[in-house]
Amino acid sequence: MATKGNDSHNVKFILALICYRCLLDFSYVFFVSKFYQYAGFKLTPDLYAYLMSWVLYLVSMFFTRSKIKKVSDSFFLLAILSVIAPLTSLYGLDEREIYPVAITVLSFAVIYGITSFRDSKISGFPYLVEGRTIALTTSLASVLIFVGWIFMSGVVSNANLDFTKVYDFRETNSAILNVGVGGYFNSWVTKIFNMFLIAFCLHKKRYMLVSMFVLLQVFFFSVIAVKSVVFYPLLVIGVWYYFRKSNFSIVIPLLLMIVIIMAYSAYFVFDDIRPSSWFIRRAFFVPAELTFVYFEFFSVTPNVYWSNSIFSNFIEYPYQQPLSWVVGDFVGTGTHANNGYVSSGYAHFGVFGVFIYSIILGIFLKILNRLCYSGIPLWMGVALTVVPFRSLLTNSDLLVTMMTHGLLLTIVLLTLARTKNEKY
Repeated sequence: MATKGNDSHNVKFILALICYRCLLDFSYVFFVSKFYQYAGFKLTPDLYAYLMSWVLYLVSMFFTRSKIKKVSDSFFLLAILSVIAPLTSLYGLDEREIYPVAITVLSFAVIYGITSFRDSKISGFPYLVEGRTIALTTSLASVLIFVGWIFMSGVVSNANLDFTKVYDFRETNSAILNVGVGGYFNSWVTKIFNMFLIAFCLHKKRYMLVSMFVLLQVFFFSVIAVKSVVFYPLLVIGVWYYFRKSNFSIVIPLLLMIVIIMAYSAYFVFDDIRPSSWFIRRAFFVPAELTFVYFEFFSVTPNVYWSNSIFSNFIEYPYQQPLSWVVGDFVGTGTHANNGYVSSGYAHFGVFGVFIYSIILGIFLKILNRLCYSGIPLWMGVALTVVPFRSLLTNSDLLVTMMTHGLLLTIVLLTLARTKNEKY
């Protein structure tokens, strides 16, 4: 449990994680269960379950470190804050089954064991003489191709910068842009290629170019009509700035607590529930709720066994609709209900699916750790993986994250961009 580093920083970090969980509990009791009981967020606390929820949460804190020294450190911190904390909170306050919580904690334990096995500093990746040039050229060419496609397709006439109107344009613009492999390519440009260019320009202190690529990302948002697109550069810049000042993990839970407090204050002071709904219920408790839903549903219905993806030619898919829509119908929302790799792994092959995904993910994290020991600054590895990791943990299957959300592509770019001439 945050055993490395200065003892005072360890204690402060542990206290911050405890306060963070307490704040989530408070938010659930006084906001989420109050306004969204109709959606399944009830308040039926049980003393034994609540105590067990804290035991599981405290055990999970062992996976974190008070300083971020590896990419995997950032992953585990994000996992505790965005998955374990709300999941244990919901379990302790709403009489849920302990099984999904325990499997999730065990999954992270497997990943932690793989990333901790031996010394990740062992060299195992070659330095390509022209690798960095290839990575930059490929990224820039991809961005320019996407810009050209936007103008050629005519979708630029539907450009919109109003957040409140994005849903008016999303379906129409998506049908125009995401033709064939365009869905993958467009996602890679906005999540990976342009973010890589921003990160590299920050690394080289080319701030004018940073501004240009950030404005380009805003332009992409105007035609893609997905709000998260405009925030990706802020994450990259935020991680860069954060590592310039410190690598202490305590900053992240403190920032999230500030966001939660501000969102709740909007309800308490201005009687506006929207910020709390977005930044508390939707960001934390909806994914936690869906974890319980996936386990409940696929405990009594057929597993998918990847028949909707890599094994589609060998195994018959057992449902009439896509997986997320099947769960959405079960919940009664009438919309797709995507969730993180634990839920999707369980949907595919039960607990074995979860642990298969855990092993694969542990290997990927180990690779990323090695890549960022020399030739690539740690902050860049963290900045380029935070978006795929967030998707992986809360709303995407592992295979989808690897392909659509660009986790594989990120590893390729980082491998190409390494150089012996720079040490960090």
